[in-house]
Amino acid sequence: MSKKDDEIFDLIKDGLEDAIEFFDGNKKKGRVATVEFIEVKTYDASRVKKIRKDHKLSQERLSALLGVSLDTVKKWETDVNHPQPGSSRLLQMLEANPKAVFDTFEKRAE
Repeated sequence: MSKKDDEIFDLIKDGLEDAIEFFDGNKKKGRVATVEFIEVKTYDASRVKKIRKDHKLSQERLSALLGVSLDTVKKWETDVNHPQPGSSRLLQMLEANPKAVFDTFEKRAE
């Protein structure tokens, strides 16, 4: 092994030893970060329709984007049903950062 390999090995070994000590109760060997998430929003018919129209999506395209049936989107937009938390989170993402949503889920020609 080269000197650089030895240095990398020692760094990894030291990190693992610190992690074991932290796990065993030595809180000086690490830190815990707590991340809080914003609440999942609820969506009524007018809000779902507004999001869809703001992004120039048909009901068919919105259903494909969210991975739900066309019938589901139609029921949301007529207040028959409301989006479940997973779909609500995707709608939330679409409101907050549409570019990220489209970049993630749009099929690209290769």
